[in-house]
Amino acid sequence: MNARSKHPDYPERLLVPDDKVEWSVRWDDYTPLPYTASVVRENDSSLMGPSQPKNRGWADPQDPLVLGHEEWSKRISFEGEIVFTASGFPRNPRGRTGMRERGLLGKWGPNHAADPIVTRYNPAHPSQLQMVAIKRRDTGVWAIPGGMVDAGETVSVTVKREFMEEAGNLPKDQQEAFKKIVDQLFAGGEVVYRGYVDDPRNTDNAWMETTAFHFHCEMEVGRKIKLKSGDDAADVMWLDVDEAEPKYLNLYASHRTWVDRIAAQMRSKRLETSMTASAREMPPVDEAGGVRSGRSARTAGAPQVVVDTTRYTAPLCVGGLVGGAAVCDVIWDEMRFGVGRAEPEGALWARELAGSTTTPSARRRWGSLCAHGGNSPQCPPVAPGVL
Repeated sequence: MNARSKHPDYPERLLVPDDKVEWSVRWDDYTPLPYTASVVRENDSSLMGPSQPKNRGWADPQDPLVLGHEEWSKRISFEGEIVFTASGFPRNPRGRTGMRERGLLGKWGPNHAADPIVTRYNPAHPSQLQMVAIKRRDTGVWAIPGGMVDAGETVSVTVKREFMEEAGNLPKDQQEAFKKIVDQLFAGGEVVYRGYVDDPRNTDNAWMETTAFHFHCEMEVGRKIKLKSGDDAADVMWLDVDEAEPKYLNLYASHRTWVDRIAAQMRSKRLETSMTASAREMPPVDEAGGVRSGRSARTAGAPQVVVDTTRYTAPLCVGGLVGGAAVCDVIWDEMRFGVGRAEPEGALWARELAGSTTTPSARRRWGSLCAHGGNSPQCPPVAPGVL
């Protein structure tokens, strides 16, 4: 649980055992550490005058009771109705964290953020999904380039602003071109998550919630986007969506969970597209699995594969030739998703098997049908260690 983990700017929390996290579990001597960062206290909105700078006064008053019923009625939590303690403090909907008050968070209760998840396929390895990731200055951990929703600001404006600030700190002569690309990219987008964030800044009385959007760059746009860190980011990069990559494996807070979902959805979409195209190109197949007409080395003996996670059943032998034999390829992702997922990649995988360009991601996730029980004479030998 990140919400109970160590944050570099926080004092040591009270240790909360897993079986004591839920508020429904009685814990009479629970004494969470009180902590509100000085930067939060200094930006108390109730202490600011009418001429305060725009970047000041972003925090709630020190006493949540000052906010009153009208203010609380305007505040929305994606977790449902906000619950208060007997003392009038909002209570974290996911349980105890070992710390009370607000820590580094400005608002009592939910603190709303927006996170733009920008992806592309690596131009050098078109099978490898990548995401824009920034290195946070506060923790040194890689993350999605998101940020807090300013007062009166819509979430859609926030995601674009944060991406520009944290990933687009380019020289002036490049800023206009970058802005045009971002405007085009952010004209679409899909909400992939809205809710609580398991964040190390959370306390018993203040917590992070977010709306995460997905924006995918087509290949040409993905090549054009140049990245340079700014604002709260120490660094920025196109990061492989691959658990073999430590930066991705250890993404900040709940970020990897959201990107994993996107990666799974994109595999499914590519599968549907590939299988539909394959079905159109394949000659008719009889009940025995043989080609009725136009039999060729490309499709002879092609296995029939039922893909559990889609409505489709089709021959997946869509690849090029390796040593004169057709290659039938699938991506198997059973470990994390519990069921088989298949995606024909055809000539790309054939080339990777034939050459030495196999990526770490491909070596770990990809396999040929031949390596999963296929005994067809069309199956080429697979070099040890490739799969």
